[in-house]
Amino acid sequence: MSVLLCNICVLKSLPRFFLRSHNWSDFFAMFVVANVVIIKSTINPMDKNTLLIVVIKKEIKLKQRKNNRHIVKALALTVISALSSISIPTYAGSNEVAAEHRLQVAKNYHQLKAKTIGGKKVSVIVKASPQDFSGHAKVGLAVVKSSLQLQGVKVNRSFEKWGLMELEVDSKTLDLLIDSGEFEMVKENAGYKFQLLESTQRINAVATHTNGHIGYGTSVAVIDSGVETSHPFFGGRIAGEACFSTHNPAQGDYSTCPNGGEAEVGTGAGSACFGVYGSVCDHGTHVAGIVAGFAGDAGERGVAPGANIVPINIVTRQLCPDEVNEICYNVYESDLIEAFNWVLDNAAAMDIAAVNLSLSSGSYASVCDDHILAAPINDLRDAGIAVVVASGNGAKSDAIGVPACISSAISVGSTEDSSDAISGFSNSARMLDLLAPGSLITSSIRNGQYAANGGTSMAAPHVAGAFAVMRAASGPEAGIDYLQQVVEAYGDQLLDFRNELIKPRLDLLASVNAVLNSSCSTAPIEPSPPTVTATTDSSVLVSWNTVPTADLYTIQMWDFDVSDWRDEASTEFDAKPITGLSTGPQYFRVRAVNSCGESDYNLFGIATL
Repeated sequence: MSVLLCNICVLKSLPRFFLRSHNWSDFFAMFVVANVVIIKSTINPMDKNTLLIVVIKKEIKLKQRKNNRHIVKALALTVISALSSISIPTYAGSNEVAAEHRLQVAKNYHQLKAKTIGGKKVSVIVKASPQDFSGHAKVGLAVVKSSLQLQGVKVNRSFEKWGLMELEVDSKTLDLLIDSGEFEMVKENAGYKFQLLESTQRINAVATHTNGHIGYGTSVAVIDSGVETSHPFFGGRIAGEACFSTHNPAQGDYSTCPNGGEAEVGTGAGSACFGVYGSVCDHGTHVAGIVAGFAGDAGERGVAPGANIVPINIVTRQLCPDEVNEICYNVYESDLIEAFNWVLDNAAAMDIAAVNLSLSSGSYASVCDDHILAAPINDLRDAGIAVVVASGNGAKSDAIGVPACISSAISVGSTEDSSDAISGFSNSARMLDLLAPGSLITSSIRNGQYAANGGTSMAAPHVAGAFAVMRAASGPEAGIDYLQQVVEAYGDQLLDFRNELIKPRLDLLASVNAVLNSSCSTAPIEPSPPTVTATTDSSVLVSWNTVPTADLYTIQMWDFDVSDWRDEASTEFDAKPITGLSTGPQYFRVRAVNSCGESDYNLFGIATL
């Protein structure tokens, strides 16, 4: 019946001048193809993508022939009518299986459903699945996007390279999306908060600058609340600017981009946000000052005073739910992804060596490489860009926030500048990578002023600036893996008494010198299998033979939670204490590293606690 109605619709819509064109062969062929696919799709709704592919391909070909523009119009009517009879396919299983599937695709399904009560809509990010339930290969994201839009789903943004889309959905559409088999992940467009609560001496940055290593020729992208680019601390060293800020007044979201829109690029776009309660709009300027500020030879300076800044504002203004007269803010994942995409597109032109993310959400006790932000961060690292992330201010001793928990990100906790102790507010876990000063750090704020702030937000930019200095010193041939291993191996090793973990605090001078002193012609050979000796009921000493051409060694530990090896530590020595271990067997293996490459991992050693 739907096929017949489609045909009648098309025939009635044919204009008279088209009927006189006598170009019936193309029309008839197209009409037959469309009807065959419509019939097939009516019998098997899972083949709706076939219809869309055929229609899109045929429409493109017809558009290339001007005399067939009326065929395109007729075909479009056929397609629209046909699609009205084809719904998003639903999961073919029992109610119990369908419910289980929904929780697999949307881990916070019940919370999402609660937010759609009363017809409300919620912003979600979906990740396209490589295959649907029937095993059919998936079509491009553009086709899925077109299908959703034809069925009335609002698609705010899409990111083809990562298979991601931001949508607005009500309760019914949420279930249809999850049950369709089109998406392997559906999650709320979650929000993040900045981690805000004389450090360059502590990390030996001043001595590094004296030797001429200031990060010249590199840039650091500060994805934050924007930067007061006219502040004298930056001396006009702005390589580029952008803003990505959600604007949806119906949901209480208001853009802070200067143009009032959801995206802006160019001079002034990355300016510090406005109209947000508290010190949020100072945050990005403060972070950028730690990265690359410079107040003259006798004045204060950041870690990379010769580097450029790329300010990117991602703050969305909101009305506070609990204080009507105050203004709050949010940072949406969709805006973060947009910023990542822009950095990737502009990294080469702006010589971006690092991205700083002084924000965090939630707490994770193990790596979160299935998170929606993992693919963009992986791509940034693959492009030679260090993504440096604050671990969070939750005072956790066994968990860090997201996106710090993504293994390709470089997670940073905070130390007290005066005592070099771990800050009590700083999140920590075995997967934490580095430490840096983050307590009461003086840096730039808006209106040309300076202030002291604390938090892991202040620790992360020390490391982002360090990567700019190291990239400038080593050249682009040194990869992120090698530079991170150097920073971890040559940092000062500090004990966190809360969890007995030893983590490296950044030492910029030692790290830069290690890179500059590296001399090799080939990758090092594999070290001998390690000896693992229990030293207490929660610690071991891992030791191995010295490899003469090695700059450092990396140690991996078997992770029983994920049944795989994971990076545990790097060191310049031929032995390393590993602390904070649980009872039972502990497996370790070691490889040697220099600037020419790395050896294979040796056979593992074992100790039982």
